[in-house]
Amino acid sequence: VAGDAALYFAIFFVTTLVLAFGRQGYLLLDNRRAVIRERRLRSEVVRRNEELEALTALAATLTETLEEDPVIERGLAALRLAARASSIALYMPGREALELRAAAGEWATDAPWVTREPPSAWTYGIEVLGGRQIVRLTVSTRGHYLGLVTIVRREDDPVTGSEMGILRLLVDQVAIGVQNARDYRDRLEQAIRDPLTGLLNRRFVYEAFANEVERCHRYGTTGSIVLLDVDDFKQVNDTLGHTAGDGVLCEIGRITLGVIRAADSFARVGGEEFALLLPETSQLEALIVAERVRRAVAAASILPDRTITISAGIATWPEDGSALEELEGKADAALYWAKRNGKNLCAVATEVVVSEA
Repeated sequence: VAGDAALYFAIFFVTTLVLAFGRQGYLLLDNRRAVIRERRLRSEVVRRNEELEALTALAATLTETLEEDPVIERGLAALRLAARASSIALYMPGREALELRAAAGEWATDAPWVTREPPSAWTYGIEVLGGRQIVRLTVSTRGHYLGLVTIVRREDDPVTGSEMGILRLLVDQVAIGVQNARDYRDRLEQAIRDPLTGLLNRRFVYEAFANEVERCHRYGTTGSIVLLDVDDFKQVNDTLGHTAGDGVLCEIGRITLGVIRAADSFARVGGEEFALLLPETSQLEALIVAERVRRAVAAASILPDRTITISAGIATWPEDGSALEELEGKADAALYWAKRNGKNLCAVATEVVVSEA
């Protein structure tokens, strides 16, 4: 009996011990699972915060600026943050193939692996090279192909399906921002350009004229304006038609742009009338420029059966005045004098006499 009791006690003790160890093991395993689950949740929260931060930064960019370069720069920064990428780059179409437009992160290190094939052969997708996961996403919106985003990330941190969805959304937002910036730039160009010749229009050049005169008042600088008019332009329209006349105006614009400085502004301000704004240009220098334009137009074969010539009037500030209306009036009077005295001439306001009548 005593032996049986000892045996039962031993069995009870062992069973209790096994149960205790089993429970302890279960608790340890459960705790381990809880730790893993907590880490996973923490990682998920961090990732979600990064995605939210990226979306917020990109949304702020799209509302703060309508310039293409800032949109691209901030858009790539947001994409890199959301993708947890070591580097990111945007390629856009060039003359022959895709060309690097902007990059962020460790692009200098990653680029040799990314550019192993000709850019023209790149397509969207995912590939693994050199321990790097390379993700390429097309950038397009409203039927416009804008380029290709290349994201480089560690191979041991593969991109999930949900992450690809977020990245695709961000890339689409960048595309919208870039296209909006381009549309805005095009509208600005249309607002200051003459639709026929592509030259600056009256509004732009006279606003720039007013700014230059104001700068003269403030800093004591000088400048000149040249008003030009095509001689006998009505005869061209009457004998050859308005299409030929339009061609003459476009060709005069092309010729003039080829002989003036980049800092000068040339505009069509009327039917056959043009204006040339010359900042930091004295009266003599302005006359030289006007003569250069006049000779270039007269020497060009614009029409096969006749020579096209222009006349010009020049006014310089502060010599000819300090008010915008006064300067324009004197340049116009000099142009009128050139027309009345044989045409194909350049006249300086201070050297001509035009009666009030």
